[in-house]
Amino acid sequence: MNARIQTVKTHLNFVDKRVNSSLFPVFIASFRQVFPYFYFAPHLCKGLTIFKRCDLLLLLLVFVFIPGVGLSSELTPRVGDYRFTYDNLQLPGNESMGLLGGSYLLRKDQWYGGLGTYSAISGKRGGFYTIGLELGRFFPLNASWRLNLNGFVGGGGGGSAPQGGGLMLRESLAIEYLSGHNSYSLGVSGVQFPNGDISSEQVTFGFSRRFESLFSPVDYNLSNLDDDILRWLNNGKNIGLERYQFSAQWKQYRPSSNARMTTGQPHPDEMRLLGVKVRYFPVDSFYTGLATYGANGGGVDGFAQLGLIAGMRWSLTPAISTHLEFQLGSAGGGRVETGGGLIVATELGLNMLLNNTFSLGVEVGYITAPGGEFSATSYALSVGYQYDLLSILNSPKPLFTDSTLTRRDWRVRLLHQRYDPAGAGKFRKPGSSVADDLPVDLVGISMDLFVTPKLSLSGQAIGAYDGGAGGYAVGMFALGYQQPVTDSLSLGGEVGAGSAGGGGLAVGEGLVRHYYLTAEYQVTKQISLEMAVGRFEAFDGPLQANLFQLSLAYRFSEIVSVR
Repeated sequence: MNARIQTVKTHLNFVDKRVNSSLFPVFIASFRQVFPYFYFAPHLCKGLTIFKRCDLLLLLLVFVFIPGVGLSSELTPRVGDYRFTYDNLQLPGNESMGLLGGSYLLRKDQWYGGLGTYSAISGKRGGFYTIGLELGRFFPLNASWRLNLNGFVGGGGGGSAPQGGGLMLRESLAIEYLSGHNSYSLGVSGVQFPNGDISSEQVTFGFSRRFESLFSPVDYNLSNLDDDILRWLNNGKNIGLERYQFSAQWKQYRPSSNARMTTGQPHPDEMRLLGVKVRYFPVDSFYTGLATYGANGGGVDGFAQLGLIAGMRWSLTPAISTHLEFQLGSAGGGRVETGGGLIVATELGLNMLLNNTFSLGVEVGYITAPGGEFSATSYALSVGYQYDLLSILNSPKPLFTDSTLTRRDWRVRLLHQRYDPAGAGKFRKPGSSVADDLPVDLVGISMDLFVTPKLSLSGQAIGAYDGGAGGYAVGMFALGYQQPVTDSLSLGGEVGAGSAGGGGLAVGEGLVRHYYLTAEYQVTKQISLEMAVGRFEAFDGPLQANLFQLSLAYRFSEIVSVR
Protein backbone atom coordinates (compact mmCIF):
# COMPACT_ATOMS: atom_id res chain seq x y z
CA MET A 1 0.00 0.00 0.00
CA ASN A 2 2.82 2.44 0.85
CA ALA A 3 4.37 1.78 -2.56
CA ARG A 4 1.06 2.63 -4.30
CA ILE A 5 0.72 5.83 -2.29
CA GLN A 6 4.26 6.85 -3.22
CA THR A 7 3.53 6.17 -6.91
CA VAL A 8 0.46 8.41 -6.81
CA LYS A 9 2.43 11.15 -5.04
CA THR A 10 5.09 10.98 -7.76
CA HIS A 11 2.45 11.58 -10.44
CA LEU A 12 0.89 14.39 -8.45
CA ASN A 13 4.29 16.07 -8.32
CA PHE A 14 4.47 15.88 -12.14
CA VAL A 15 1.13 17.60 -12.50
CA ASP A 16 1.92 20.19 -9.83
CA LYS A 17 5.56 20.89 -10.59
CA ARG A 18 4.67 24.41 -11.77
CA VAL A 19 2.10 25.19 -9.07
CA ASN A 20 3.72 27.20 -6.29
CA SER A 21 0.69 28.91 -4.76
CA SER A 22 -1.28 27.35 -1.91
CA LEU A 23 -4.32 29.60 -2.40
CA PHE A 24 -6.73 26.70 -2.98
CA PRO A 25 -5.14 23.63 -1.33
CA VAL A 26 -8.46 22.33 0.00
CA PHE A 27 -10.09 22.67 -3.42
CA ILE A 28 -7.23 20.95 -5.23
CA ALA A 29 -7.20 18.08 -2.73
CA SER A 30 -10.98 17.68 -3.00
CA PHE A 31 -10.76 17.61 -6.78
CA ARG A 32 -8.29 14.77 -6.69
CA GLN A 33 -10.37 12.79 -4.29
CA VAL A 34 -13.33 12.98 -6.66
CA PHE A 35 -11.29 12.50 -9.86
CA PRO A 36 -8.46 10.11 -8.90
CA TYR A 37 -8.41 8.88 -12.50
CA PHE A 38 -6.22 11.84 -13.49
CA TYR A 39 -3.43 10.45 -11.35
CA PHE A 40 -3.82 6.65 -11.48
CA ALA A 41 -4.24 6.29 -15.24
CA PRO A 42 -0.57 6.70 -16.31
CA HIS A 43 0.40 3.58 -14.34
CA LEU A 44 -2.05 1.50 -16.38
CA CYS A 45 -0.20 2.40 -19.57
CA LYS A 46 3.40 1.37 -18.98
CA GLY A 47 3.29 -1.36 -21.60
CA LEU A 48 1.96 0.86 -24.40
CA THR A 49 4.78 2.85 -25.96
CA ILE A 50 3.19 4.05 -29.21
CA PHE A 51 1.92 7.11 -27.35
CA LYS A 52 3.93 9.00 -24.80
CA ARG A 53 0.92 9.83 -22.58
CA CYS A 54 -1.68 7.10 -23.11
CA ASP A 55 -3.36 8.15 -19.87
CA LEU A 56 -5.04 10.82 -21.99
CA LEU A 57 -6.41 8.12 -24.27
CA LEU A 58 -7.78 6.15 -21.30
CA LEU A 59 -9.40 9.32 -20.03
CA LEU A 60 -11.28 9.55 -23.32
CA LEU A 61 -13.03 6.30 -22.40
CA VAL A 62 -14.72 8.09 -19.51
CA PHE A 63 -16.18 10.66 -21.87
CA VAL A 64 -17.34 8.05 -24.35
CA PHE A 65 -18.87 5.89 -21.65
CA ILE A 66 -20.83 8.56 -19.77
CA PRO A 67 -23.33 9.31 -22.59
CA GLY A 68 -23.70 5.58 -23.30
CA VAL A 69 -24.47 4.33 -19.82
CA GLY A 70 -28.11 3.34 -19.52
CA LEU A 71 -28.97 3.93 -23.18
CA SER A 72 -32.09 1.87 -23.87
CA SER A 73 -33.56 0.49 -27.07
CA GLU A 74 -36.11 3.32 -27.09
CA LEU A 75 -36.06 6.93 -28.22
CA THR A 76 -34.45 8.58 -25.20
CA PRO A 77 -34.25 12.22 -24.06
CA ARG A 78 -30.75 13.19 -22.93
CA VAL A 79 -30.12 16.27 -20.79
CA GLY A 80 -27.09 18.48 -21.39
CA ASP A 81 -25.70 21.98 -21.06
CA TYR A 82 -24.12 24.66 -23.21
CA ARG A 83 -21.65 26.27 -20.81
CA PHE A 84 -19.52 29.41 -21.00
CA THR A 85 -16.86 30.44 -18.49
CA TYR A 86 -14.41 33.29 -18.06
CA ASP A 87 -11.02 33.08 -16.31
CA ASN A 88 -8.50 35.91 -16.03
CA LEU A 89 -5.16 34.05 -16.02
CA GLN A 90 -1.94 35.46 -14.61
CA LEU A 91 1.05 34.67 -16.84
CA PRO A 92 4.76 35.13 -16.09
CA GLY A 93 5.90 38.74 -16.05
CA ASN A 94 2.72 39.97 -14.32
CA GLU A 95 0.78 39.55 -17.58
CA SER A 96 -2.98 38.88 -17.70
CA MET A 97 -4.87 36.84 -20.28
CA GLY A 98 -8.66 36.63 -20.40
CA LEU A 99 -9.73 33.08 -21.28
CA LEU A 100 -13.24 32.36 -22.56
CA GLY A 101 -14.42 28.75 -22.29
CA GLY A 102 -17.23 27.08 -24.19
CA SER A 103 -18.46 23.51 -23.62
CA TYR A 104 -21.02 21.04 -24.94
CA LEU A 105 -21.87 18.66 -22.10
CA LEU A 106 -24.14 15.64 -21.66
CA ARG A 107 -25.37 14.49 -18.24
CA LYS A 108 -25.74 11.10 -16.60
CA ASP A 109 -27.48 11.61 -13.25
CA GLN A 110 -25.27 14.14 -11.42
CA TRP A 111 -22.24 13.42 -13.64
CA TYR A 112 -21.53 15.08 -16.97
CA GLY A 113 -18.91 14.99 -19.71
CA GLY A 114 -18.22 16.43 -23.14
CA LEU A 115 -16.17 18.70 -25.35
CA GLY A 116 -14.59 21.97 -24.22
CA THR A 117 -12.68 24.80 -25.89
CA TYR A 118 -10.82 27.79 -24.41
CA SER A 119 -9.63 30.88 -26.28
CA ALA A 120 -7.99 34.20 -25.41
CA ILE A 121 -10.18 37.31 -25.69
CA SER A 122 -8.18 39.88 -23.70
CA GLY A 123 -4.53 40.65 -23.02
CA LYS A 124 -2.01 40.29 -25.84
CA ARG A 125 -2.22 36.57 -26.74
CA GLY A 126 -4.77 36.63 -29.55
CA GLY A 127 -4.72 33.22 -31.26
CA PHE A 128 -4.43 31.22 -28.04
CA TYR A 129 -6.77 28.19 -28.30
CA THR A 130 -7.12 24.81 -26.64
CA ILE A 131 -9.51 21.95 -27.25
CA GLY A 132 -10.15 18.95 -25.03
CA LEU A 133 -12.50 17.01 -22.83
CA GLU A 134 -14.37 17.85 -19.65
CA LEU A 135 -15.66 15.74 -16.79
CA GLY A 136 -17.62 17.01 -13.82
CA ARG A 137 -20.17 16.37 -11.11
CA PHE A 138 -23.01 18.39 -9.57
CA PHE A 139 -23.65 18.39 -5.81
CA PRO A 140 -27.22 19.71 -5.29
CA LEU A 141 -27.73 21.87 -2.19
CA ASN A 142 -31.43 22.63 -2.67
CA ALA A 143 -33.84 23.35 -5.54
CA SER A 144 -32.03 26.58 -6.52
CA TRP A 145 -28.36 26.03 -5.61
CA ARG A 146 -25.69 23.44 -6.33
CA LEU A 147 -21.91 22.95 -6.34
CA ASN A 148 -20.15 22.13 -9.62
CA LEU A 149 -16.81 20.30 -9.57
CA ASN A 150 -15.14 20.23 -13.01
CA GLY A 151 -11.96 19.02 -14.69
CA PHE A 152 -10.59 19.59 -18.21
CA VAL A 153 -7.67 18.04 -20.10
CA GLY A 154 -6.70 19.07 -23.60
CA GLY A 155 -4.09 20.50 -25.93
CA GLY A 156 -3.33 23.76 -27.69
CA GLY A 157 -1.82 27.17 -27.07
CA GLY A 158 -0.66 29.89 -29.45
CA GLY A 159 -0.27 33.64 -29.41
CA SER A 160 3.39 33.07 -28.46
CA ALA A 161 2.24 32.17 -24.96
CA PRO A 162 4.54 30.06 -22.74
CA GLN A 163 2.43 26.91 -23.12
CA GLY A 164 5.35 24.51 -23.70
CA GLY A 165 4.19 21.36 -25.45
CA GLY A 166 0.55 22.44 -25.15
CA LEU A 167 -0.91 20.09 -22.51
CA MET A 168 -3.57 22.00 -20.53
CA LEU A 169 -5.22 20.99 -17.25
CA ARG A 170 -8.04 22.98 -15.69
CA GLU A 171 -9.80 22.38 -12.37
CA SER A 172 -12.72 24.39 -11.01
CA LEU A 173 -15.14 24.46 -8.11
CA ALA A 174 -18.13 26.78 -8.36
CA ILE A 175 -21.44 27.46 -6.70
CA GLU A 176 -24.34 27.79 -9.16
CA TYR A 177 -27.74 29.45 -8.97
CA LEU A 178 -30.47 27.76 -11.03
CA SER A 179 -33.18 29.76 -12.78
CA GLY A 180 -35.32 27.81 -15.21
CA HIS A 181 -33.13 26.46 -18.03
CA ASN A 182 -30.28 28.81 -17.06
CA SER A 183 -27.64 28.71 -14.33
CA TYR A 184 -25.11 31.31 -13.15
CA SER A 185 -21.90 30.38 -11.38
CA LEU A 186 -19.09 31.91 -9.33
CA GLY A 187 -16.08 29.94 -8.15
CA VAL A 188 -12.37 29.33 -8.30
CA SER A 189 -10.30 27.64 -11.01
CA GLY A 190 -6.75 26.48 -11.57
CA VAL A 191 -5.13 26.31 -15.01
CA GLN A 192 -1.79 24.58 -15.57
CA PHE A 193 0.36 23.77 -18.58
CA PRO A 194 2.60 21.14 -16.93
CA ASN A 195 5.23 21.19 -19.69
CA GLY A 196 5.13 24.99 -20.02
CA ASP A 197 5.28 28.09 -17.83
CA ILE A 198 1.59 28.78 -17.25
CA SER A 199 0.18 28.10 -13.78
CA SER A 200 -2.62 30.31 -12.56
CA GLU A 201 -5.38 30.27 -9.95
CA GLN A 202 -8.23 32.75 -10.20
CA VAL A 203 -11.91 33.53 -9.74
CA THR A 204 -14.11 32.04 -12.49
CA PHE A 205 -17.51 33.17 -13.75
CA GLY A 206 -19.93 31.00 -15.70
CA PHE A 207 -23.26 30.75 -17.49
CA SER A 208 -25.03 27.56 -18.61
CA ARG A 209 -28.11 26.82 -20.68
CA ARG A 210 -29.75 23.44 -20.20
CA PHE A 211 -31.15 21.53 -23.18
CA GLU A 212 -32.79 18.20 -23.90
CA SER A 213 -32.03 16.15 -27.01
CA LEU A 214 -33.56 12.99 -28.40
CA PHE A 215 -31.12 10.14 -29.03
CA SER A 216 -31.78 6.65 -30.29
CA PRO A 217 -29.53 3.57 -30.36
CA VAL A 218 -27.89 2.62 -33.64
CA ASP A 219 -30.25 -0.34 -34.06
CA TYR A 220 -33.40 1.64 -33.26
CA ASN A 221 -36.52 0.16 -34.87
CA LEU A 222 -38.44 2.95 -36.62
CA SER A 223 -41.69 0.99 -36.26
CA ASN A 224 -41.59 2.01 -32.57
CA LEU A 225 -41.37 5.72 -33.37
CA ASP A 226 -45.08 6.59 -33.13
CA ASP A 227 -45.42 4.84 -29.77
CA ASP A 228 -42.27 6.49 -28.39
CA ILE A 229 -43.38 9.98 -29.47
CA LEU A 230 -46.82 9.44 -27.95
CA ARG A 231 -45.26 8.20 -24.71
CA TRP A 232 -43.11 11.33 -24.31
CA LEU A 233 -45.99 13.61 -25.25
CA ASN A 234 -48.07 11.97 -22.54
CA ASN A 235 -45.17 12.55 -20.11
CA GLY A 236 -45.42 16.30 -20.71
CA LYS A 237 -42.59 16.69 -23.23
CA ASN A 238 -42.98 19.08 -26.16
CA ILE A 239 -41.88 17.09 -29.21
CA GLY A 240 -41.33 18.83 -32.56
CA LEU A 241 -39.00 19.49 -35.49
CA GLU A 242 -36.12 21.97 -35.33
CA ARG A 243 -34.07 23.06 -38.34
CA TYR A 244 -30.27 22.92 -38.49
CA GLN A 245 -27.87 23.88 -41.28
CA PHE A 246 -24.21 22.87 -41.67
CA SER A 247 -22.13 24.87 -44.17
CA ALA A 248 -18.61 24.26 -45.43
CA GLN A 249 -17.09 27.64 -46.34
CA TRP A 250 -14.23 29.05 -48.32
CA LYS A 251 -13.49 32.57 -47.11
CA GLN A 252 -11.17 35.38 -48.16
CA TYR A 253 -10.13 38.39 -46.05
CA ARG A 254 -8.93 41.60 -47.71
CA PRO A 255 -7.17 43.45 -44.85
CA SER A 256 -7.54 47.22 -44.62
CA SER A 257 -4.61 49.47 -45.42
CA ASN A 258 -3.90 50.18 -41.74
CA ALA A 259 -3.87 46.51 -40.68
CA ARG A 260 -0.53 45.41 -39.22
CA MET A 261 1.16 42.12 -38.37
CA THR A 262 2.60 41.45 -34.91
CA THR A 263 6.01 42.26 -36.42
CA GLY A 264 4.79 45.77 -37.26
CA GLN A 265 4.90 45.07 -40.99
CA PRO A 266 1.95 45.80 -43.31
CA HIS A 267 -0.53 42.96 -43.68
CA PRO A 268 -0.53 40.69 -46.77
CA ASP A 269 -3.08 41.67 -49.43
CA GLU A 270 -5.29 38.65 -48.75
CA MET A 271 -5.91 35.77 -46.37
CA ARG A 272 -7.59 32.51 -47.42
CA LEU A 273 -9.47 30.32 -44.95
CA LEU A 274 -11.52 27.14 -44.76
CA GLY A 275 -14.20 26.67 -42.16
CA VAL A 276 -17.64 25.56 -41.13
CA LYS A 277 -20.80 27.21 -39.82
CA VAL A 278 -23.53 25.50 -37.82
CA ARG A 279 -26.86 27.33 -37.69
CA TYR A 280 -29.89 26.53 -35.52
CA PHE A 281 -33.28 28.03 -36.46
CA PRO A 282 -35.70 28.29 -33.50
CA VAL A 283 -37.96 30.12 -35.99
CA ASP A 284 -37.69 30.55 -39.76
CA SER A 285 -36.59 34.18 -39.54
CA PHE A 286 -33.92 33.96 -36.82
CA TYR A 287 -30.92 31.71 -36.11
CA THR A 288 -27.98 31.30 -33.78
CA GLY A 289 -24.91 29.11 -34.11
CA LEU A 290 -21.16 28.68 -34.27
CA ALA A 291 -18.49 29.48 -36.87
CA THR A 292 -14.86 28.37 -37.01
CA TYR A 293 -12.08 28.89 -39.58
CA GLY A 294 -8.41 28.16 -40.16
CA ALA A 295 -6.00 29.84 -42.59
CA ASN A 296 -4.68 27.96 -45.63
CA GLY A 297 -3.24 30.80 -47.68
CA GLY A 298 -1.83 34.31 -47.51
CA GLY A 299 1.26 33.66 -45.42
CA VAL A 300 -0.63 33.51 -42.10
CA ASP A 301 -0.50 29.79 -41.30
CA GLY A 302 -1.64 29.30 -37.73
CA PHE A 303 -4.40 31.93 -37.89
CA ALA A 304 -7.68 30.60 -36.49
CA GLN A 305 -11.08 32.04 -35.71
CA LEU A 306 -13.93 30.84 -33.50
CA GLY A 307 -17.14 32.70 -32.80
CA LEU A 308 -20.80 32.68 -31.85
CA ILE A 309 -23.20 33.89 -34.54
CA ALA A 310 -26.74 35.26 -34.63
CA GLY A 311 -28.68 36.37 -37.67
CA MET A 312 -31.95 37.41 -39.26
CA ARG A 313 -33.23 35.67 -42.39
CA TRP A 314 -35.69 36.91 -45.02
CA SER A 315 -37.22 34.76 -47.78
CA LEU A 316 -37.24 36.39 -51.23
CA THR A 317 -38.67 33.38 -53.06
CA PRO A 318 -39.34 29.77 -51.92
CA ALA A 319 -35.76 28.91 -52.97
CA ILE A 320 -33.83 32.15 -52.34
CA SER A 321 -33.26 33.98 -49.07
CA THR A 322 -31.01 36.69 -47.69
CA HIS A 323 -29.60 37.11 -44.20
CA LEU A 324 -27.81 39.60 -41.96
CA GLU A 325 -25.42 37.99 -39.50
CA PHE A 326 -23.36 39.15 -36.52
CA GLN A 327 -20.42 37.32 -34.95
CA LEU A 328 -18.63 37.75 -31.62
CA GLY A 329 -15.63 35.57 -30.89
CA SER A 330 -11.87 35.20 -30.87
CA ALA A 331 -9.18 35.08 -33.55
CA GLY A 332 -5.43 35.30 -33.93
CA GLY A 333 -2.21 33.47 -34.64
CA GLY A 334 -0.18 33.51 -37.84
CA ARG A 335 1.36 36.83 -36.79
CA VAL A 336 -2.02 38.58 -37.32
CA GLU A 337 -2.27 41.40 -34.76
CA THR A 338 -5.61 40.86 -33.04
CA GLY A 339 -4.42 42.09 -29.63
CA GLY A 340 -6.13 40.05 -26.91
CA GLY A 341 -8.03 38.03 -29.54
CA LEU A 342 -11.55 39.51 -29.36
CA ILE A 343 -13.18 39.96 -32.80
CA VAL A 344 -16.48 41.41 -34.01
CA ALA A 345 -17.84 40.70 -37.49
CA THR A 346 -20.94 41.25 -39.58
CA GLU A 347 -21.97 39.68 -42.91
CA LEU A 348 -24.72 40.05 -45.49
CA GLY A 349 -25.50 36.85 -47.41
CA LEU A 350 -27.61 35.29 -50.14
CA ASN A 351 -28.62 31.63 -50.06
CA MET A 352 -30.15 29.48 -52.82
CA LEU A 353 -31.71 26.05 -52.22
CA LEU A 354 -30.72 23.45 -54.80
CA ASN A 355 -33.25 21.00 -53.35
CA ASN A 356 -34.82 20.41 -49.93
CA THR A 357 -31.42 19.53 -48.43
CA PHE A 358 -28.50 21.25 -50.20
CA SER A 359 -27.85 24.94 -50.86
CA LEU A 360 -25.26 27.37 -52.19
CA GLY A 361 -24.44 30.66 -50.50
CA VAL A 362 -22.38 33.83 -50.88
CA GLU A 363 -21.51 36.37 -48.18
CA VAL A 364 -19.75 39.71 -47.95
CA GLY A 365 -18.86 41.36 -44.66
CA TYR A 366 -16.43 43.12 -42.36
CA ILE A 367 -14.35 41.93 -39.40
CA THR A 368 -12.37 43.89 -36.83
CA ALA A 369 -10.31 43.19 -33.70
CA PRO A 370 -11.12 46.05 -31.26
CA GLY A 371 -7.99 45.42 -29.18
CA GLY A 372 -5.58 44.94 -32.09
CA GLU A 373 -4.57 46.28 -35.48
CA PHE A 374 -6.56 43.96 -37.74
CA SER A 375 -9.63 44.72 -39.82
CA ALA A 376 -10.70 43.34 -43.17
CA THR A 377 -13.45 43.00 -45.74
CA SER A 378 -14.60 39.41 -46.09
CA TYR A 379 -15.96 37.34 -48.96
CA ALA A 380 -17.25 33.78 -48.67
CA LEU A 381 -18.69 30.92 -50.72
CA SER A 382 -20.48 28.05 -49.00
CA VAL A 383 -22.17 24.71 -49.58
CA GLY A 384 -24.91 24.02 -47.05
CA TYR A 385 -26.70 20.93 -45.81
CA GLN A 386 -29.94 21.39 -43.83
CA TYR A 387 -32.35 19.06 -42.11
CA ASP A 388 -35.16 19.03 -39.54
CA LEU A 389 -34.33 17.23 -36.31
CA LEU A 390 -36.90 15.62 -34.00
CA SER A 391 -36.27 17.39 -30.69
CA ILE A 392 -37.63 18.26 -27.27
CA LEU A 393 -38.79 21.87 -27.36
CA ASN A 394 -39.14 24.51 -24.63
CA SER A 395 -42.69 25.31 -25.79
CA PRO A 396 -45.40 23.40 -27.68
CA LYS A 397 -45.09 23.26 -31.47
CA PRO A 398 -47.25 21.27 -33.92
CA LEU A 399 -45.61 18.09 -35.17
CA PHE A 400 -47.35 18.11 -38.54
CA THR A 401 -45.05 17.35 -41.46
CA ASP A 402 -45.47 16.23 -45.05
CA SER A 403 -42.16 14.39 -44.92
CA THR A 404 -40.91 11.01 -43.70
CA LEU A 405 -39.14 10.59 -40.36
CA THR A 406 -36.06 8.40 -40.55
CA ARG A 407 -32.92 7.59 -38.58
CA ARG A 408 -29.58 9.31 -39.16
CA ASP A 409 -26.48 7.60 -37.74
CA TRP A 410 -23.57 9.45 -36.15
CA ARG A 411 -20.25 8.52 -34.60
CA VAL A 412 -18.14 10.72 -32.35
CA ARG A 413 -14.46 9.72 -32.18
CA LEU A 414 -12.09 10.95 -29.50
CA LEU A 415 -8.69 10.97 -31.15
CA HIS A 416 -5.15 10.54 -29.95
CA GLN A 417 -2.57 11.04 -32.70
CA ARG A 418 1.18 10.94 -33.09
CA TYR A 419 3.20 12.55 -35.89
CA ASP A 420 6.53 10.78 -36.52
CA PRO A 421 8.68 12.95 -38.82
CA ALA A 422 9.28 11.35 -42.23
CA GLY A 423 11.00 12.30 -45.45
CA ALA A 424 14.05 14.41 -46.18
CA GLY A 425 12.36 17.79 -45.68
CA LYS A 426 12.32 19.87 -42.51
CA PHE A 427 9.55 18.95 -40.08
CA ARG A 428 9.75 22.28 -38.24
CA LYS A 429 10.25 25.85 -39.34
CA PRO A 430 13.78 27.25 -39.66
CA GLY A 431 15.14 28.60 -36.40
CA SER A 432 13.13 26.24 -34.21
CA SER A 433 14.88 25.28 -30.98
CA VAL A 434 13.10 21.90 -30.93
CA ALA A 435 14.77 18.84 -32.46
CA ASP A 436 13.46 18.22 -35.96
CA ASP A 437 12.95 14.50 -35.34
CA LEU A 438 10.93 14.89 -32.10
CA PRO A 439 7.44 13.32 -32.51
CA VAL A 440 4.33 15.38 -31.78
CA ASP A 441 1.38 14.06 -29.75
CA LEU A 442 -2.12 15.44 -30.30
CA VAL A 443 -5.65 15.05 -28.97
CA GLY A 444 -8.91 15.92 -30.70
CA ILE A 445 -12.42 15.00 -31.77
CA SER A 446 -14.09 13.84 -34.98
CA MET A 447 -17.82 14.07 -35.72
CA ASP A 448 -18.78 11.49 -38.36
CA LEU A 449 -22.08 11.49 -40.27
CA PHE A 450 -22.87 8.20 -42.04
CA VAL A 451 -24.42 9.03 -45.41
CA THR A 452 -24.60 5.27 -46.08
CA PRO A 453 -23.95 2.38 -43.68
CA LYS A 454 -20.34 2.26 -44.94
CA LEU A 455 -19.55 5.84 -46.05
CA SER A 456 -19.03 8.75 -43.64
CA LEU A 457 -18.34 12.49 -43.82
CA SER A 458 -16.33 13.98 -40.94
CA GLY A 459 -15.36 17.26 -39.36
CA GLN A 460 -12.31 17.17 -37.08
CA ALA A 461 -10.58 19.52 -34.61
CA ILE A 462 -7.19 18.52 -33.16
CA GLY A 463 -4.53 20.23 -31.03
CA ALA A 464 -0.97 19.35 -29.94
CA TYR A 465 -0.25 18.65 -26.27
CA ASP A 466 3.35 17.37 -26.35
CA GLY A 467 6.40 17.30 -28.59
CA GLY A 468 7.45 20.95 -28.56
CA ALA A 469 4.52 22.07 -30.75
CA GLY A 470 2.26 23.89 -28.29
CA GLY A 471 -0.19 26.08 -30.23
CA TYR A 472 -0.36 23.75 -33.23
CA ALA A 473 -3.95 23.04 -34.31
CA VAL A 474 -5.69 21.24 -37.18
CA GLY A 475 -9.18 21.46 -38.68
CA MET A 476 -10.10 18.80 -41.26
CA PHE A 477 -12.90 17.63 -43.54
CA ALA A 478 -12.66 13.90 -44.22
CA LEU A 479 -14.28 11.07 -46.17
CA GLY A 480 -14.21 7.59 -44.65
CA TYR A 481 -15.16 4.08 -45.72
CA GLN A 482 -15.65 0.93 -43.63
CA GLN A 483 -16.07 -2.66 -44.77
CA PRO A 484 -17.30 -5.14 -42.13
CA VAL A 485 -15.15 -8.27 -41.95
CA THR A 486 -16.90 -9.93 -39.00
CA ASP A 487 -19.72 -8.86 -36.69
CA SER A 488 -17.16 -7.01 -34.53
CA LEU A 489 -14.34 -6.04 -36.92
CA SER A 490 -14.33 -3.54 -39.80
CA LEU A 491 -11.46 -2.48 -42.06
CA GLY A 492 -11.39 0.75 -44.01
CA GLY A 493 -9.67 4.00 -44.74
CA GLU A 494 -10.00 7.77 -44.61
CA VAL A 495 -8.78 10.73 -46.65
CA GLY A 496 -9.03 14.32 -45.47
CA ALA A 497 -7.94 17.88 -46.19
CA GLY A 498 -8.06 21.09 -44.19
CA SER A 499 -6.08 23.82 -42.43
CA ALA A 500 -3.26 23.59 -39.89
CA GLY A 501 -0.68 25.84 -38.35
CA GLY A 502 1.09 27.13 -35.27
CA GLY A 503 3.55 25.41 -32.94
CA GLY A 504 6.49 25.95 -35.27
CA LEU A 505 5.59 23.09 -37.64
CA ALA A 506 6.45 23.64 -41.32
CA VAL A 507 2.99 23.50 -42.92
CA GLY A 508 3.68 26.14 -45.60
CA GLU A 509 0.52 28.15 -46.29
CA GLY A 510 -1.45 25.87 -43.96
CA LEU A 511 -3.27 23.58 -46.41
CA VAL A 512 -2.79 19.96 -45.27
CA ARG A 513 -4.02 16.43 -46.01
CA HIS A 514 -4.10 13.02 -44.36
CA TYR A 515 -4.77 9.49 -45.58
CA TYR A 516 -4.74 6.34 -43.53
CA LEU A 517 -6.01 2.78 -43.17
CA THR A 518 -8.24 1.86 -40.23
CA ALA A 519 -9.23 -1.19 -38.21
CA GLU A 520 -12.24 -0.78 -35.89
CA TYR A 521 -13.30 -3.27 -33.23
CA GLN A 522 -16.87 -3.01 -31.93
CA VAL A 523 -16.84 -3.44 -28.13
CA THR A 524 -20.60 -2.90 -27.81
CA LYS A 525 -23.24 -1.61 -30.22
CA GLN A 526 -22.37 1.93 -29.17
CA ILE A 527 -18.66 1.79 -28.27
CA SER A 528 -15.70 0.81 -30.46
CA LEU A 529 -11.92 1.10 -30.54
CA GLU A 530 -10.16 2.11 -33.76
CA MET A 531 -6.51 2.06 -34.81
CA ALA A 532 -5.21 3.89 -37.88
CA VAL A 533 -1.84 4.09 -39.67
CA GLY A 534 -1.08 6.48 -42.51
CA ARG A 535 0.41 9.83 -43.49
CA PHE A 536 -0.05 13.51 -42.70
CA GLU A 537 1.41 16.04 -45.14
CA ALA A 538 1.41 19.73 -46.03
CA PHE A 539 0.44 20.52 -49.63
CA ASP A 540 3.00 23.29 -50.09
CA GLY A 541 5.26 22.90 -47.06
CA PRO A 542 8.02 20.46 -46.11
CA LEU A 543 6.06 18.78 -43.29
CA GLN A 544 5.68 15.04 -43.84
CA ALA A 545 4.83 12.66 -41.03
CA ASN A 546 3.87 9.09 -40.43
CA LEU A 547 0.53 9.21 -38.64
CA PHE A 548 -0.48 6.80 -35.87
CA GLN A 549 -3.94 7.17 -34.36
CA LEU A 550 -5.97 5.51 -31.64
CA SER A 551 -9.58 6.52 -31.15
CA LEU A 552 -12.48 5.61 -28.95
CA ALA A 553 -15.82 5.94 -30.72
CA TYR A 554 -19.40 6.30 -29.57
CA ARG A 555 -22.30 5.72 -31.99
CA PHE A 556 -25.78 7.15 -31.70
CA SER A 557 -28.68 8.08 -33.95
CA GLU A 558 -31.07 10.98 -34.40
CA ILE A 559 -34.52 11.07 -35.96
CA VAL A 560 -34.72 13.53 -38.86
CA SER A 561 -37.26 14.64 -41.42
CA VAL A 562 -36.57 13.68 -45.04
CA ARG A 563 -38.54 15.53 -47.72
